[in-house]
Amino acid sequence: MPISFTPSIWLIYYSYTVGTISFVLNFLVIFLIIFKSYKVDSFQYYLLGFQISCTNYVLQLTILSQPMIYFPILAGHCEGLLASYFGIWSHYLIGLIISSAIVEAQFLIGCVVFKHQAIAQVLNKHVVSKKIRLLRKSSYVFVPGSAFLTFLQGSTRREKFIESRYPKYLSEFKNLSNFAIYQFNIWHVFLAGIGIVGGIFCAVTGVYTTVDIFKMLQEVQTKVSSSSFQRNQSAIRSLVSQMLASLMFFVPLFFFVMLIMSDMDNGQFIGEFLQSICALQSIVNAVVLIFTTPCYRSFVLQQLPQFRIPEASPTNANLRIQTIGISASPGIIAPV
Repeated sequence: MPISFTPSIWLIYYSYTVGTISFVLNFLVIFLIIFKSYKVDSFQYYLLGFQISCTNYVLQLTILSQPMIYFPILAGHCEGLLASYFGIWSHYLIGLIISSAIVEAQFLIGCVVFKHQAIAQVLNKHVVSKKIRLLRKSSYVFVPGSAFLTFLQGSTRREKFIESRYPKYLSEFKNLSNFAIYQFNIWHVFLAGIGIVGGIFCAVTGVYTTVDIFKMLQEVQTKVSSSSFQRNQSAIRSLVSQMLASLMFFVPLFFFVMLIMSDMDNGQFIGEFLQSICALQSIVNAVVLIFTTPCYRSFVLQQLPQFRIPEASPTNANLRIQTIGISASPGIIAPV
């Protein structure tokens, strides 16, 4: 199947629409976390960090960068605001998207781990050391920063590479003012390896921590007040729901990597379709957080217009019967 170097109009309009809706919903969630939480504690800061990172990722993907891919060639360009109006190289923008995705995953796992440790400290069991906590906090800067710098090292000299590998597309690439093209090298292998190991680590950590939280939750019920227990239980259920919703983010990325390695003929359209699914993850996360958190859900429902059917009073009912002019007897309805 030939490669289309014309930007996908449907994906551009779709991205702007989804990005705008996501921004509005995430802004609402950030407002709820800051002003409508039961109390703003350390966990709320983690939750706020996750929501901001989620907003940043979806804005990068849909409005600011908006990548267009040329599969099966490992290349693409960006149509977003940063590329079109500020002329930032697509190679940098794609690196920022990768880093933003890593930060979002870190904050999601960080929320689960923080809630786990809060319960663990009450029971005085499974509490991690200060060194591990410090290492985890430093990873919020070190891991995405290292991934971004490693990705930058994987750039390819575009003209010579295209002339040698894809000479029939040379004229199409020359018409593009801002694009990036890649050839697998040691940097890409290293980044892919770290990504696989990191993904497995996050998955195992998330599953193990969640299971352990539910086990400890039964023990902590007798040691805290009922209101505190219910808030913790609600927060954990919300986190589990968000982890399930985040599958819309991780599963397409997995198939995206498989698509790169498979060299499939229809890879361009499939890649665009996977990208469109990733863009929806922020909307789903925002809706899940609102409707699985009681204080947020009640506030939002109170703002919705209430449609009530007016109750008919006896006087109004008699006037209505006289106006219609009918009388009823058992089994018979006839004109007066």
